[in-house]
Amino acid sequence: FDTNCSPLNPHQAGQGFYTYGTFPLFLSHFISNIVQAESAAGNPLFDWQGGHLVWRALSMIFDMLAVVTVFMLGTRLHNKWVGLLAAILYASAPLAIQKSHFGTVNAITAFLVTFALYCAVIVQQREKYWAYALFGVACGAAVASRINVAPLAGVIVLAAIVKAAPVFDESLSNSERVRIFSYHFIGLILAGIATFIAFRVFNPYAFEGPGFFGIIPNSRWIENIGSGSVGVSGLQDSPPNWQWLARPPYIYPLKDMLLWSMGLGFGVLAWFGWLWSGYRIIRNRKGAIANILPLVWVGVYFAWMGRIWVMTPRYYLPIYGALAVLAGWGLFELYQHAQRRNRDLPIT
Repeated sequence: FDTNCSPLNPHQAGQGFYTYGTFPLFLSHFISNIVQAESAAGNPLFDWQGGHLVWRALSMIFDMLAVVTVFMLGTRLHNKWVGLLAAILYASAPLAIQKSHFGTVNAITAFLVTFALYCAVIVQQREKYWAYALFGVACGAAVASRINVAPLAGVIVLAAIVKAAPVFDESLSNSERVRIFSYHFIGLILAGIATFIAFRVFNPYAFEGPGFFGIIPNSRWIENIGSGSVGVSGLQDSPPNWQWLARPPYIYPLKDMLLWSMGLGFGVLAWFGWLWSGYRIIRNRKGAIANILPLVWVGVYFAWMGRIWVMTPRYYLPIYGALAVLAGWGLFELYQHAQRRNRDLPIT
C-alpha cells in the first residue's frame, strides 16, 4: 500500500504511464511466482515458461468461469434452457474466444462483471445481505481491472430499488415499509463498503498510501486516467487514432459486434432480445421486470462507450454476458411462441 515505494506499482518499474487496473497484474505476478518456484523445485505439475503464459492461462480460466456464470445468470433469471443457450452463445463469440488466448485484462473483467450481475439478480429476487457484499467484491475487482466498467456500481442500486418498490404500497403497514427500506439501505451501504475495500486492495496505487488507510487519491493515477480519456476521445492527434476517421459513433461499434466480435447469429439475437425486453417493460407485460438489470446494464454501458472516438471491439466485452442471456431468453421465447401457435392450429 506504499504507493511511492512499492515495487508492485507500475510507476516504480520504469513504467511512466499505466491506465489499466492492477488486479490482473497482481494475479499474474503472484501466481507466476508460485509456478516458477514449484517448477524449480521439480514439481512435475508445473513447467515454468514465462509469466506471459501464466497470464494467458488465467485468461482462459476466467473465460471458462464467465461461460459458467452466464449459464447461472440465465438459469436464475429464467430457466436452465435459457442458461444453456446463453452459455453456448457466449462460448461461441469470436471476441470472447480471442481474449481467452491473450494475457490481458479483458477476460478477467468480463467474468467479474457477469458475476456481479448474477449477485445483483439475487438481490432483485431475494433479500440477501451476502449477495450485496459479493456484488461489492466483484464490482470493486472489476473496476480494479478496467476503470471503464465503473457504471456497474449503479446496477446494485437499481436492483435494490426494484426489490424495495413495495415501500410505495400504501396497503402495507408502516413498520413493514420501514423494514423493507432499512434492509435495502443497509444492503447498499454494505455493497458500497465491499466495493471500496476490494478496489483499495486490488488497485492500491489509485491512492497515496503509505498504509491501508491512506486513501487520499493518487494524483499521478488520476493524471494517467485523464490522459487515457483524452487518448480515446479523438482530441489527441496520433497515428493509431487515424483509423477511426469517418466512423460514426454507435453505428460502427454495433456493426463490428454483429459482423465480427459476436457473429451475426449471436449479435442479431442479442440485440433483438434487448429491444424486446425493453418493449415488454414499457408495455408492462407480465414478468418483464425480470430482465431489467441486464437490459439497463447493456443500454447504459453501450450508450457511454459507443460515443467515444476509439471504437475497439474489446471495450464492449463486459456486456457480452448480459447480451448472451438476453439472446438465449429471446430464442427460447420465440420457440415457446412457435409451440403455442402450433397447438392452436386446427387439425386438417
